Amino acid sequence: MEEKKQPPEQKIQIYPTSTGEISPFWREKYERDAKKYWDIFYKRHQDKFFKDRHYLDKEWGQYFSGTDGKVILEVGCGAGNTIFPLLATIPNIFIHACDFSPRAVNLVKLAGVPISQKL
Repeated sequence: MEEKKQPPEQKIQIYPTSTGEISPFWREKYERDAKKYWDIFYKRHQDKFFKDRHYLDKEWGQYFSGTDGKVILEVGCGAGNTIFPLLATIPNIFIHACDFSPRAVNLVKLAGVPISQKL
C-alpha cells in the first residue's frame, strides 16, 4: 500500500488586500472623534512613543540651505519629534505646528523652546 505524503502544515496565513472601504458609520465616527482618540494616546504615552527624527536634516537639508529663512508647516506635530530635531540642526527655519490633540500641543509648548521665536 502506498502512503500519501501530506503537505507540510501551513505556518503563514495570508489575508487578501483590503479594499480600503470602511462603512460610513466608522468613517464618520473616526473623523468626529479624532481629537479625543489622539488626546487619549498622548495622555497615555506623553512624548515617549515616537523617536525623534534626527535623519530629516540629512534627507531634506538641501531644501533648507541658503541664507533665507524657510517656513515649514508641520500638520500633526504630535510631541515635536520632527520639529525639534530640525530646529536643532537648521537654525534659519520657522515652523508652524498644529495637532488634533491639545495635549500634544501642550507637550510641544512645555519642551522649553522659545515658542514665539522659532515655533
